[in-house]
Amino acid sequence: MVKLSMLDDELALTAYAQVVMASLGEFNERYVQSRQAEPQSSWLSSLTSMVGSMFVSDEAEIRIGQVKANDAGLLALYQAVHLNRHFVGIIAQSLADVNPPTSTVEQNETTEEANQSDITNPNNTVGGDKTNATSPPTVDVAMPTSNLMATYLEYCSIIMQDTRSEAAYHSTKLCFLILTCVSEDEYANSLMHDPGLTFRVPLHRLPMRHRKSLTDKTPPFRPLVCGLLDLIIEFILSHLMKKFPHELYELALGVVLRVLCHQKRCRLRLSLCPWKELWAALIALLKFLHSSDSALIRKFDLFALATQAVNILNLFVTFGDTFLPSPQSYDDLYYEIIRMHHVFDNLHAMALRYSTGENEFRESAVRLSAALINVRAIGQHFKPKVEMWMESQKLSTPTQDQILEVVRSHYDSLTLKLHESLDAYERYAERPPVAAFLSSILRSVVSVIRSTTDPSSIDAHRMLLESTAPTTPTSPSALN
Repeated sequence: MVKLSMLDDELALTAYAQVVMASLGEFNERYVQSRQAEPQSSWLSSLTSMVGSMFVSDEAEIRIGQVKANDAGLLALYQAVHLNRHFVGIIAQSLADVNPPTSTVEQNETTEEANQSDITNPNNTVGGDKTNATSPPTVDVAMPTSNLMATYLEYCSIIMQDTRSEAAYHSTKLCFLILTCVSEDEYANSLMHDPGLTFRVPLHRLPMRHRKSLTDKTPPFRPLVCGLLDLIIEFILSHLMKKFPHELYELALGVVLRVLCHQKRCRLRLSLCPWKELWAALIALLKFLHSSDSALIRKFDLFALATQAVNILNLFVTFGDTFLPSPQSYDDLYYEIIRMHHVFDNLHAMALRYSTGENEFRESAVRLSAALINVRAIGQHFKPKVEMWMESQKLSTPTQDQILEVVRSHYDSLTLKLHESLDAYERYAERPPVAAFLSSILRSVVSVIRSTTDPSSIDAHRMLLESTAPTTPTSPSALN
């Protein structure tokens, strides 16, 4: 670990990144192939799978085994990102394709298709000579490029789909710890936000009752931070369940906060970021916490988690004009808060209920009440104005544009409180609980490798390493 933290060889670090990317990419490819091999589901099979999902199936056990096998790659990535400041930037840089033979085959196939096209289409000739008879198009000659961060985000979207099992939960937690380290590094953030450095990030989405299993087959080219936010939004919306993974939510919201702090500090305005989806996801989380408070309060401090989500909204309200792409985006934020004002009122009532009595969450409930001041003030200020305008216009269902027009005309009379330390967060540190968690994953990885590898091959490999180990040169002849 000491040697890894001090390594400053760009070639070695790039090769390290390629090895990790190849491991994660292989897992992603196996997942895609397994999904393509599944038959198209009907309504009867969907109902059967929904009922069967209440139990751990053989398929889930197989997937858990695959997750364990890839935890070695995750550990390697975590240690490099956490220990080596030079490696963090490489994760977001463009890397050469890690599978050149496949690329060569694809180029040959492209060449053959071009030649066949020239044979069957005589119109592709100029002056009687075929223009593409012996060489492929120039766009296919260049070696394709890939990116460890894009591959890793796709991997995370697969792993986080099932957090019910202990192994999958631990893998998802390790994924979010890696994202935490990356999102608080300035150089990695600058690369992820670079509008000139764009990649496709295909994310695999959990099949739910109101939607089928979705995968963006041809996602648009966007900065990597857009794919990161898409991943967090998907996690927030797809894990609002009885077995609530509150620790994963705390890590996910921490990643969002770090990204927003970087955008505010650097005054970056990215129009492709999914801001509306993020606000809707945060409000859906707050609504779930209120509706399930009686069951969740016995397991963790839900007021602290709710305060995290509310403060992210407060960051948009207070400093959104410095990083939102346009005034329209700021208006859309207010519209969403006004439309869902009842969620914040209900949450405030719940916080008051717990802050007045003697209980262990009293201080957290008081902090949540204080955090809700601005978002509740927005609803209390604009809702009567909208209702008065509707009455004057004799309308019962105004459009979004009409409401926004009322909002714009009453911005000046709105009074908000300036919250402190909204753009501050505690730097990540590997505390004893995290170190124990990583040790448990390492023991699991060693156990899996020992159970799936022939001991004789391990002994032979060890002997080979010992026989080929370089000795320390002591003279020029030894160097030769």
